[in-house]
Amino acid sequence: RSSAPVRGPLLDGPPAALVLMQLFNETGGPQWFQSDNWGSGTEFAPCDWFGVTCDAPASVSGLDLTSNNLLGDPQAVSNLINLTSLNMSGNALGSAVPSFADCDKLTFANLSSCNFGTVPSDWPPIETLDLSM
Repeated sequence: RSSAPVRGPLLDGPPAALVLMQLFNETGGPQWFQSDNWGSGTEFAPCDWFGVTCDAPASVSGLDLTSNNLLGDPQAVSNLINLTSLNMSGNALGSAVPSFADCDKLTFANLSSCNFGTVPSDWPPIETLDLSM
């Protein structure tokens, strides 16, 4: 199998595994409370990683890393364009709210107790959004 980025009808942009590993690295992944399988396998493996839900092979539709000791600014998460559900509540994340301008499928986002600022104006309409402290 080639190590080149995989693109296809399910992936627009960088492969989900690469985006998730960028998220892992920018939020102190080695210190997470749970990180089962993160970084293991191939670009098709993220569906087996802790907190990751897929709606098709290598197409990440959900991410739940609630109270998992994430630290930093999770900007990479905004590159998961097939994301429909995101829960990163209860982590010590930075003040820069990720831009989800390209995540038009996102309907649920719980970013409560993360110390985020205001929502960027380019966010898509999100049915359920929690930024409470």
